[in-house]
Amino acid sequence: MAKIKIDGFQLFCMMVIFMFGSNILLDIGKGAKQDVWIVTLLSTLIGCVLYLVYISLYKKYPDIPMTGYVRKIWGKYVGGVISFCYIYLFCLSCFKSITGF
Repeated sequence: MAKIKIDGFQLFCMMVIFMFGSNILLDIGKGAKQDVWIVTLLSTLIGCVLYLVYISLYKKYPDIPMTGYVRKIWGKYVGGVISFCYIYLFCLSCFKSITGF
């Protein structure tokens, strides 16, 4: 199977579209009532900062997966716990999206 890579702009576009779509479809800021646009804007800004962190780490460690460079940055034990939590949350979100729970 061919290895497909996306560039930084494509990742940014996917993240922004996902955030706007999630906010609109899931009605994330419903507690804010008429200020829901502020919640959408803030979540997009926070997502952009997260994007910049992901891209800078990817440029520094292009051949290592995220769980690998987290252990390299934080150390064997703390990085292992962070990696485990990342994998657990990813699996949990996949399970929730599949089962609807």
